[in-house]
Amino acid sequence: MTPKLGSLLGLAAIYLAWFGVHHSQVSEALGTEVRSRTLVLAAVGGLVARIVGQLIEAAFYGQVWRAWGVRIRFVPMLTAVACCSLVDALSQSLVSYVGTDPPRAWLAVLVGLQALPDVLASEPGLKVGIGSLGLLTATRVVATAYAQRDLGAPLRPALALTFGALIAGRLASWWSVDLLRGLSPLP
Repeated sequence: MTPKLGSLLGLAAIYLAWFGVHHSQVSEALGTEVRSRTLVLAAVGGLVARIVGQLIEAAFYGQVWRAWGVRIRFVPMLTAVACCSLVDALSQSLVSYVGTDPPRAWLAVLVGLQALPDVLASEPGLKVGIGSLGLLTATRVVATAYAQRDLGAPLRPALALTFGALIAGRLASWWSVDLLRGLSPLP
């Protein structure tokens, strides 16, 4: 098997896993009220959004490092981002599999406050922003930084860049949800 074929098969397996996560989440959220075709379409939509997000993330790291004089190839970075995203899939699957009734503190340490449904229940924007910050998120940040190091970037700046991107994304998610709810810092 050639390395390119292996990479393609690996990415296909990762995206198949993400399809399962999205399908499970939509099914759980909508229950039996929706047809299976609708579930599949919603899961495909979630998967497409996930892939686009990973393309953007890999391009972001590549462009930032290029601006700092380090060349990181796009396809290996995309493959690394996709592989590291399996930690997020594990996190979401754990919450779904273990459940949150009764709340489990050990699960919250791993996957964040999303495992404790009553915490931040009145603040959906904040829950979206920080609800999944746990040890698995820290693992993903470190793994993504090490992937950048393996592609030629220095480790400490890669950790700072990855952590900064995580925080910026979480703040944008939090504020977006609050804006959609009609909350605004402006009068």
